[in-house]
Amino acid sequence: MNRYIYSILLFVALLTFSCKEEVKLDGVRLSPTSLSILEGTEAQRIYLYLYPSYTTQTNVKWVSEDESIATVDADGFVTPGTPGSTVISVYSGDRQLASCAVTVMPFIHVIGVSLPESITVSMGTTKTLTAEIMPEDASNPAVIWSSTDEGVVKVVNQGNLTPVSEGTATVRATTVDGGFIAECLVTVEPKQLIPVANLLVNPGFEDPDDKTDNLTVDPNPTVGWQQVPADWFTAYYGPDAGLAPAAANRAQMSNFFTTGNGKEMGGIDGICTGNYALRFAMNNANGIYQIVEVEPGATYKVGADIGIIMWNATTMSIRGIDEIKVLSVDGTKKYLGIPIDPSPSFAIPPGGTHDVAIMKGLSGTFTVPDGVTQVRFQVDKRQWASPDAGPLMAVDETIFMKVE
Repeated sequence: MNRYIYSILLFVALLTFSCKEEVKLDGVRLSPTSLSILEGTEAQRIYLYLYPSYTTQTNVKWVSEDESIATVDADGFVTPGTPGSTVISVYSGDRQLASCAVTVMPFIHVIGVSLPESITVSMGTTKTLTAEIMPEDASNPAVIWSSTDEGVVKVVNQGNLTPVSEGTATVRATTVDGGFIAECLVTVEPKQLIPVANLLVNPGFEDPDDKTDNLTVDPNPTVGWQQVPADWFTAYYGPDAGLAPAAANRAQMSNFFTTGNGKEMGGIDGICTGNYALRFAMNNANGIYQIVEVEPGATYKVGADIGIIMWNATTMSIRGIDEIKVLSVDGTKKYLGIPIDPSPSFAIPPGGTHDVAIMKGLSGTFTVPDGVTQVRFQVDKRQWASPDAGPLMAVDETIFMKVE
């Protein structure tokens, strides 16, 4: 009985199989229909789509017209050979169903790479190194970036430098093709501070326009500035206060350096911007100051242009190095001192008769201590006995700027 049932089931199965309807292949599509591939690189695939997708006629054949240029396997993977062009087709029997134009391009090898010898990047900024690949049309220009000290500078993506700390490190670019190496010495410098506004009033001593203002003398005192009191020199410097601090009253706003014999001495007018500069008379102690509102924890850049004439080399010299200062409001505590040292630059200018020193852009930075909201910006000059009497000094273009 069981043998009889089995025979019936087998007959039904064979009948069903033999009666299955064949679905005709109506067409095919290749993607892409054209292909460019580099010599010596990995195989790329041409995808075959049958229509309808449920066709039973799936027996197709892939053929390359020139297998020295490119070969193709049964799944449509094309392997490049020698440079040139060929056509890869799909056949059903002897019927060509579709084709793809294949171009094998010659692989141009890298023969070298270069980077700048050195570069400087500031903390808080980024820069990008560009690796110059030779030749320019190399087939694989990719490079691998590295840094000898990622604690100083990191290099990511396409040569983007990210500074980590101040110092130096070597950044390398290694070509993927050929392993050629180029190096660049990277110096990471402190964050560059950008001044935003000058907080000093009348920083160039142009107000008022009265030619010979004696700073604090009415009716036209110099706008914004105060005379350093005579007793300040003794209180601050003590035994180093020099001579005649009581005569600290000879600071004046003057056009002497651009119109008078100060110009004729040659060169001293080089520090002057505009019509006026602040003049500290020779053979006297002098000083000027302003009180400035500041923010605790903020950083400021301060400075001035300074010019000095040594009228008489036998009686005058620079005995003590004076300073551009940032002090507490009462003048007793120093937060910053920028030395005014003309000694290295003293020289008789062309056409001049006396030693002159020009010091443009003397400057420094300081960070305001916690709890401090006002400071005193000051420039002062001491006086000494001959042969160290104080020379004439000009001050111009003072600055006190918050930096970011």
